[in-house]
Amino acid sequence: MVSMLIILLLTVVVTTPLGNSNAPLLQGIGNLLLSDAQNPFSPAQHIATPTATPALTTLEGSCNAPYMGLWGICATAVTDSGVMGTGDMQPPMKGERITQGFGLPEYQTWCSCVKPHTGIDLATAYGNPVMASDSGQVIWVGWDWSGLGNAVKINHGHYIATVYGHLASYIVHVGQNVNKGDVIAYEGSTGASSGPHVHFMVVDNNHFKDPTLYMTLP
Repeated sequence: MVSMLIILLLTVVVTTPLGNSNAPLLQGIGNLLLSDAQNPFSPAQHIATPTATPALTTLEGSCNAPYMGLWGICATAVTDSGVMGTGDMQPPMKGERITQGFGLPEYQTWCSCVKPHTGIDLATAYGNPVMASDSGQVIWVGWDWSGLGNAVKINHGHYIATVYGHLASYIVHVGQNVNKGDVIAYEGSTGASSGPHVHFMVVDNNHFKDPTLYMTLP
């Protein structure tokens, strides 16, 4: 554009006598050239820089690695469907008791190492219904390679997800919306499990959190 304006200016200068009434035109073109030189167009100024999802910057798993299964997909600020958690979770089973608390050292088969317990273990009778502890959208179901066996992961928005492991079976699918209290699965003992229970996790911004801080358990 600058080159075209320069050529136009030279053409006007050559073909226009001094003192001609086209002088304002010359001044206007000159001003345009000066303005363009002082404010060059930069495509970079018009490209929005994406804001990284906070969960992507943490160290407890990756949020964009489908090959990692359950651990390769994370909760987001807003679910794809727009169905969000209420922020008031309920226990995933009725009549459950805690058989192992959060953060206690345990041997984990996936790494043959001792690490803190990433959730709480809740036990009732084998086959009891497992409910969504809050509303949201299912983002992963399947067999977890790290030892949870059959598992379900729900995105509640606000970067908060819940995980339900060692299930006998599940009855939801990825992309399905669930309401708090909906039955999503049945208690089992699949994966690295020594008896019927549900390994229940709250993952907040991709950090493991004590689920008892998010709900009242008996």
